[in-house]
Amino acid sequence: MIILTLVVLKNKVSNVYEYILLGAAVGFGFTVVEDFSFGESIFALFIRIPLLFTHMTLNMIMGEFIGRAKYNHQKGEGHTLLYWALGLIIPMGLHTLYDAGTIFNFPVLKDGDFITGGILGGAAIMINIVLLIYVPVRTMKNAEKLSALTFFIAGE
Repeated sequence: MIILTLVVLKNKVSNVYEYILLGAAVGFGFTVVEDFSFGESIFALFIRIPLLFTHMTLNMIMGEFIGRAKYNHQKGEGHTLLYWALGLIIPMGLHTLYDAGTIFNFPVLKDGDFITGGILGGAAIMINIVLLIYVPVRTMKNAEKLSALTFFIAGE
């Protein structure tokens, strides 16, 4: 979804930081749509609210890697293909780990193995919480540096 958005806005985005912000917006929008599609009831929707920012955070990671790939491509330096690959692999891998710890928890709990289920679910949620804090804080700290990675000067 973020890649499709970037294709539409390819000449409007001028630096890596804007890619991160765009990734956050796309991820947040996707989460809202997903939550309404999963919400058979208002109760289910409220349970998913704490997880609202997961897609946003993962898309921030994807946006940074894609932005760095574009920056390296424009400047003719660094690893373009590596950043594109990391931009897909890392967010998908983190999402898969989260799903493995939470979605597949139900069969474990159904069989009565509450210890294994609790460990898997707890680990997935803790990793998610760490990412939800670390990624935005890191992005805010590095905002000036990421904004300086400019693809073109406005008005060219």
